[in-house]
Amino acid sequence: MGGSSPATNMATAGTTTNYGTLDVERATALDYYHGRPLGNEQADRSQVVSQDFRDTVEWIKPQVLRMFIDADEMFRFDPTGPEDEPLAEQESDAVNYVFMKQNNGVLILHDMLTDSLILKNGYVKVWYEEEECEEFSTYTGLDVGMLTYTITQIEQSGA
Repeated sequence: MGGSSPATNMATAGTTTNYGTLDVERATALDYYHGRPLGNEQADRSQVVSQDFRDTVEWIKPQVLRMFIDADEMFRFDPTGPEDEPLAEQESDAVNYVFMKQNNGVLILHDMLTDSLILKNGYVKVWYEEEECEEFSTYTGLDVGMLTYTITQIEQSGA
């Protein structure tokens, strides 16, 4: 029953001595986390794999996550002068709302923290995307004068 897991084999396939062993360590950590066989099992012996690593990660994760989400502000913009204070407060409120409410910040932090604890780092990709929304209105029973006025108003508003 010798050998290593598929995750370790995949991680070590391109590893050379010129680079670090981070990929091997990550693959091994994933094996420990998922309770996969370690490759050193012996016939006629117990095949039980301890899940202490997974239990420790899952035990500490809520405590660390609580430090982030219990704070009043996840993000804070500092003003450069007294005249910037209202704008900095507004920007802080907006970014906190977008991250925590609109993008389910707790789930994002949970996933990043899980990766960090298991794989030694966690990433969050952030981007801003503008979407064009088309709006349709139906007008009925307009005479020619009201129709002309409505079209003029729509054209002036840039819609």
